[in-house]
Amino acid sequence: MAGPGYYRITIVTTRDAHFEEDRKALPDGIRVHAFPYFGPANYRFSPGMLWHMLFSKAKIVHVHGLWMFHCLAVLAWSFRGKPYVVSPHGMLEEWILRRSPRLKAIVSSLYQGLFLRRAAGFHALTNKEVHDIKLQIPDARCEIIPNYASVPKSDGRKPRWWRPTMDGRKIYLFLGRIHEKKGWRELLEAWEALSAADENFSRYSCLIYAGWLDGSYDLEDLVGKAFLKSQNVYYVGPQFGLAKYMTIHAADFVLLPSKSEGLPMVILEAWAASKPVIMTPECNLPVGFAAGAAIQTGDSVDEIMAALLTADGLSPDDLKTMGEAARAVVGEYFSEEAVAQKMTKLYKSVT
Repeated sequence: MAGPGYYRITIVTTRDAHFEEDRKALPDGIRVHAFPYFGPANYRFSPGMLWHMLFSKAKIVHVHGLWMFHCLAVLAWSFRGKPYVVSPHGMLEEWILRRSPRLKAIVSSLYQGLFLRRAAGFHALTNKEVHDIKLQIPDARCEIIPNYASVPKSDGRKPRWWRPTMDGRKIYLFLGRIHEKKGWRELLEAWEALSAADENFSRYSCLIYAGWLDGSYDLEDLVGKAFLKSQNVYYVGPQFGLAKYMTIHAADFVLLPSKSEGLPMVILEAWAASKPVIMTPECNLPVGFAAGAAIQTGDSVDEIMAALLTADGLSPDDLKTMGEAARAVVGEYFSEEAVAQKMTKLYKSVT
């Protein structure tokens, strides 16, 4: 998006403990204005951001996420007759709307309802997200544009969490935010049951949880108890940057038995690294099933066990075939060039 023939991009954001590390991942040539915020991190009141936006000369603003102060800042900027596009990132899902409904009702009545109605367009990741947007704004203009995925090639090094006992085992990876809706708990129950019932599976398989805890603070204790039984399940903490890519490359399968998703980047990144996945239909990526890059599971313990058994029965050649299919899916649907062209078309249509 920032290359020749596209747009000059400036990022306006708030500054938190991870800002400097996150900034390193940005491409060269992108300007960043980061402002301090006050109050809760899930709202981020920032007078500096508001003041900056009031005098911004931007031609168009692309707003990522909802329910926070940055929406008010952009709404104020838009009264100068400027257009903005909104990417809800799943924040209009029914599941999200049910969380803190009173606070959301207050924010909506104060400004977010108007903010949504004044949007020149919406960037949706899936058909389901279009449906969620239309429930709030029936006449909303929506364009479905997926995220793109890019993962650097492996240099052959193992991640820091790797242990010699993992050599020769099939590695199953759960990567990302560890929240109840992601299905991590059912996965662990299925893993324990299958390990107890199938000695070969227990001996030659390994489950890795890698990510940050979002309310699921009993995970470490439960994983520790499971390890005492089978010695084949680990929690290795959050993985970012190069560590994340090394973690993906170390896996044979990436797992996401989620109950609700927008468009999960972890699946796209797994495919970009030629890794097959086990996922639910709620991940909204049916192209993966059709292409042979994914094994379908439900979110129940029994369904996850069945999917694990299917994966366990695959040969190295089967895994290679699935990996090639995964890479082909990314090349056709989720490449940087394809996504940039669609986003540029959306911007031009509203300015």
